Amino acid sequence: MGWSKIFQVGLSVLAILVLAWWLDWQAVVQVADRASPSLILLCLLLYAAQRFLMAGKWLLLLRVHGVRMGLLPATWLYSAATLAGSFLPATVGGDAMRVGWLWRSGVDANDATASIMVERIVGAFVTMAMAVVGMVWLGRLAPLSQEMHGMILAAGLVMAAIATGLAWSWFGPARLRLALSEHRLAGRILARFRAAWQRQGRRPEVVAAFAGLTVLESAYSLALGWLTAQALGIEVSFVDLAAAYAVALAITRLPITIDGIGVYEGIMALLLATVAGLPAAESVALILVGRVLFLVVHGTGALMFAIHQGPLVAYAPDRAEAASAG
Repeated sequence: MGWSKIFQVGLSVLAILVLAWWLDWQAVVQVADRASPSLILLCLLLYAAQRFLMAGKWLLLLRVHGVRMGLLPATWLYSAATLAGSFLPATVGGDAMRVGWLWRSGVDANDATASIMVERIVGAFVTMAMAVVGMVWLGRLAPLSQEMHGMILAAGLVMAAIATGLAWSWFGPARLRLALSEHRLAGRILARFRAAWQRQGRRPEVVAAFAGLTVLESAYSLALGWLTAQALGIEVSFVDLAAAYAVALAITRLPITIDGIGVYEGIMALLLATVAGLPAAESVALILVGRVLFLVVHGTGALMFAIHQGPLVAYAPDRAEAASAG
């Protein structure tokens, strides 16, 4: 275990200990006990449906490389990788799992990696954009105005860096994008990946459709969070909850803890107490129920992936053909 992983685990444990000391856990249990079974079941089904949306978005990017994969196996793989990534540094482990399984199924690793990189980069941009909207809303409150102004500036700089880097990688001068000689091993590897990456850049309509679906998926997540709050009998406006969710999610995307455990709950409790006067027990109960839904849905998907019979990928171009394309 590397030092970064030890730091992540240590910070998560510390955050959990602080929550355990600070919270009235009996009150948390009481909030969970008043949950509406029918609404919780509806949340579970909607959460599962969202996994299909996420996998379907990814399939759009894979199709640019000629890869054909069914929605069901893609969703099972996506769920298993997401579950694994929640226990590994910054979800990189989950992404590596997706690349590895696709490679075993005949997909060129560069094509798989390029699709996931676009997914992550666009996802990060949308997450920051939603967080900025949330920060503007939260910043109207005097207790949070100063902090939010600085965070809006930081998020804006991150968004500008993401957009500039993505545009440069696809449309900047080729001699600067490819710095290593193709006659060396590292250069040849980079050149093969660059060919796969450029295939994504030559299909801006696909990237735009993917970005639009990512915005839709983010709004879906916020609505699902509010529905979960209703299932627990928590009285909070959709806008306040969505703003807190968006800001907390952006902060906990930083690779400082294991899946944001402890830190996410603490940030949500602080923000919702400030913006909506919500008791900490209700905020934490809301996040914990969300984590249970996460485990049930992704655990089921991982199980389906483990027992899946037949080929994972319906069609993938020959690797030599994929490496020479571009």
